[in-house]
Amino acid sequence: MEIINLLNNDYRFSIPGSPIQSFALKLNNSLSDSSVLEIIHSDKNYKLIEYLGYVLNYAQYCYKNGNFFDLSYIDVSTLLACVEENFLDNWIDNVEISIEDLKYVLEDDYVDPKRLYFDTSITTTKKSEFLTDLLKNKSSDSSFPSKNVSTDVSIKNDLDYWVQALNLFHPIMPQPDINDIRYSAVIDGREYCIYGDAVVPWAQCQITAVSDISKFSTSDILNLFPDIRVYTRSQYLYQKYDNTEYDEDLGTVFKISGYTKSQIIKNIIEYPHLEGLDRIVKVKGVETLLPFWKHIELNGEIYPTTSVWSELPDTKNLPKTESFMNEYVVRKYILDSNNGVEHKYKMRGSLKPFLTLYANPAYYEKYGYDPLEIGKKCIEARRSFAFTRNPILKKLDVEEPYA
Repeated sequence: MEIINLLNNDYRFSIPGSPIQSFALKLNNSLSDSSVLEIIHSDKNYKLIEYLGYVLNYAQYCYKNGNFFDLSYIDVSTLLACVEENFLDNWIDNVEISIEDLKYVLEDDYVDPKRLYFDTSITTTKKSEFLTDLLKNKSSDSSFPSKNVSTDVSIKNDLDYWVQALNLFHPIMPQPDINDIRYSAVIDGREYCIYGDAVVPWAQCQITAVSDISKFSTSDILNLFPDIRVYTRSQYLYQKYDNTEYDEDLGTVFKISGYTKSQIIKNIIEYPHLEGLDRIVKVKGVETLLPFWKHIELNGEIYPTTSVWSELPDTKNLPKTESFMNEYVVRKYILDSNNGVEHKYKMRGSLKPFLTLYANPAYYEKYGYDPLEIGKKCIEARRSFAFTRNPILKKLDVEEPYA
């Protein structure tokens, strides 16, 4: 299990709004510190991995027992100390629960440290300047003046706020109007409801399955754009590699047969956020929901991506990692779909352009887009994204009214 992906995407550590998710995000940030990265790329990283394995299991143990734990002391300095002898043993003595006990309590949720690793195969000795700024939580791209009317300087320059504001799966703060029931039904004695918005969404992540685009004023739409440049692709895709094209703003540009570099760049701008996508496939005859990148459809047949990665002309010279496979499989699917290809193994839910706006209006004007128009497209895409993935609406068998 790749550690960064585990922290960001695994169901055990990505429970929306939970203490364990907050812990995972904080730990992920600490792992991005330059001093910690030096350990990750050294022959001492096994000590750090062993420590992280225990910490991740201990965090699960606390969460499962209703203990809203505070592991705030696990920071950069703590991670650096993990390379010292006996550090893990001393830590275990302090918390008074053994590895054996964790295995017993967590059962299938136990994270085996022997299966953990850092994806170092696609890192370079020198990161691009803007990625370094991102990892240090600095704002960037100050050359583009913002049209956002916000006057709160602390929010305007807060990367953590804007990353959360662009989240695809849960809002900063839910704002349902319990007096506005849009959909409801009683099934098996249980009532299911979908409520309207209490206020006009002020951030992209606030847009719901029933948000009314007609209620957004021009300023409401422009306020959805972040004031700073946010990098939504995997951090590994903002680095240079021998076998790929590179754009100073957008990062790595894969070759995808049948499409030009300009078409792929346009696709990256319009579809910059490819996380958490999935589809239903049959595993031993049983329909199973799996991450989209794990399988690739070729000429109407579906294959495990790992089984064909080293054979495809586009990918045979690329690293065989989740970041690269997710980028290629999903982006090829989008390009093909927009080019009229009818897939047999479809993505679950919709995926429309400008689902995420990752920079301010002037940035998009530089690329020839009308901010107001793509702001409206963002609302439509987010609304559709939420509607087509909402389990209650699926249970109620409601068709999307604005498809």
